[in-house]
Amino acid sequence: MLARFSLAERLARRMRRWAISRHPSGHHIELTQRVIYIFPTRAGFAYLGVNLLILLLAINYQNNLAYAVCFMLGAVFLVSILHTYACLSGVVIETGRCDPVFVGEDIGFTYQLQAADRRVNQITLAIHDADLRSVAIEAGETVRLTLFRQAQQRGWDEAGALYVESRYPLGLFRAWSWASLQNRCLVYPKPLQAKLPPPLSPAAAEGGRPVGSRLSGTDAFQGLDDYQPGDSMSRIAWKKLASGQGLKVRSYTAEQGQEFWLDASVWPGSQEVKLSEMTWQALQYHAQDQTYGVRLGGTEISPDRGRSHLDTVLKQLALSPGAAGTSGSGEP
Repeated sequence: MLARFSLAERLARRMRRWAISRHPSGHHIELTQRVIYIFPTRAGFAYLGVNLLILLLAINYQNNLAYAVCFMLGAVFLVSILHTYACLSGVVIETGRCDPVFVGEDIGFTYQLQAADRRVNQITLAIHDADLRSVAIEAGETVRLTLFRQAQQRGWDEAGALYVESRYPLGLFRAWSWASLQNRCLVYPKPLQAKLPPPLSPAAAEGGRPVGSRLSGTDAFQGLDDYQPGDSMSRIAWKKLASGQGLKVRSYTAEQGQEFWLDASVWPGSQEVKLSEMTWQALQYHAQDQTYGVRLGGTEISPDRGRSHLDTVLKQLALSPGAAGTSGSGEP
C-alpha cells in the first residue's frame, strides 16, 4: 500500500514537471487549451456510474422513461465538460508586487486575474506549501488575490508554479493548469537582539568626531561675537548696536552626531546569528534616526539615514553569501 502511494506521488510530480515545462516562464500568462487539463472528479465518476446503472435498467426492462433519464444525464455530463473548461480558458494571470518581510513572517505573493469575455465563476489558486484560495470572477473583471506562505530563510523566496483549478459548475470535472510564473519576495534576516552592545569597528573611529562635537552652522544660538570684516549682515545684532553695545554678530553652532558602523568582521557569533543581530541593530538606528553604515563581506555601504538607506542595508544583509536564492540582486 505504501509503495502504491509512493508510486502515485512520483507520477504526480513527474506530470507536474511536464505540465510546467510546456510553456515559458514569465510574469504573465494566458490560459489556453495548450495548458489546461480536465478530468472527472470522484463525484463525476460516481455520477457516470449511476447513469450507467440507469442505462442497464432501461435495457433490461425496455423502459422509455429510463432511457430518457439516462440520455438527459449523459448530455448534462458532456455539457459540463465544456462549461468547466470555459471557466479557465482565456483567463490572464499576472504577478504583482511582493513587499519584503522578515524570516518567520508571512510572505504575500500577489496575483492579478483578468477574465475573458465569457462568464467565469469560481477559480481556485494555490502555490507550494500554501492554502488553497478561491475567487469568483465575472466576465471582463479583474481581481487581485494574495497567497500567503511563511518565510523560512533569508534571501529571495520563489513562489514557484501557480496551481489554478476550477470545478464549476457541477463539480463533475476538474479543470486545472500549472502556471509557471516568476514571482519572488525578498526575505530579511529575523531581527535578534544582541546580548552585548554592538562592537566598535576599528575603522569607525578614523576621522570621526565624538558625540556632541560642535561645528560652525546655523542650528543653535551660541552667543555674540565682535564683528569681523566679511561677516554676514543678516547676523548683525542691530538691537545691541542701537543700545550702544557696539557692532556684534550672532554666532551659531550645529550638533555633529556620531557615525555608527555595523561591521561583520568584528561582530561575534555565527553567520546567521551575526546577520540577525545586525538587522536588529539597524532597525534600532533607524528608529533613533542615527547615521550608520555597513561593512559586510567586502561590501561597504556608506553611513546615511532614512527609509531608503534602511532598505538598502536590510537587502545587503538578506543577500549576504550563504542565503538561499542570492544569485540575483535585482528586483523581481
